[in-house]
Amino acid sequence: NKEENRKLFNDLYIENSPAIEEQGKYPVIFISMKGVKSKSFEECLEDVRNIIYNIFNKFAYIREKLNPVEQNIFDNSWMMKGNVSQLKFSLKNLSEFLNKYYDQQVIVLIDEYDAPLITAYEYNFYDEAVVFFKEFYGSVLKTNLNLKMGVMTGIVRVAQAGIFSDLNNLKVNTILDEQYSEYF
Repeated sequence: NKEENRKLFNDLYIENSPAIEEQGKYPVIFISMKGVKSKSFEECLEDVRNIIYNIFNKFAYIREKLNPVEQNIFDNSWMMKGNVSQLKFSLKNLSEFLNKYYDQQVIVLIDEYDAPLITAYEYNFYDEAVVFFKEFYGSVLKTNLNLKMGVMTGIVRVAQAGIFSDLNNLKVNTILDEQYSEYF
């Protein structure tokens, strides 16, 4: 929807800047973890499976360019049949499939990445959750050649969450940074 979405920038500074050439250029995976507020690790995994189902459902049309093995991987996530290991790599797999379909790297936007971890801490399954989410987020954001850029939002600073000890090249922006505060 590049042309339709371009209207959103009418009469704004960005409309006449070089950055506008990037608009609509890359496939985008948007995932919000806001609703993952489960009372057990098993419920948490089911909530994540539902989120992944909805994301894969939006991209069902890309199956046409996938080989049979890739279609099987896609379908396991889409049909919520995959095991926990497959769920951990679902976003990374989707980024690979989108790159193959569009021949373009992917942008990944993860909103409220820390919501499931905060809830896991509250309901005493943090240790299980942190192992899962370290791989779930890390697989798509670290050493992923299909990734153009990733953006995560949350209330817990990424470094303090302790799940990204091996993730590098991070830029942390907070409302405490004067130059950004007006944007938050």
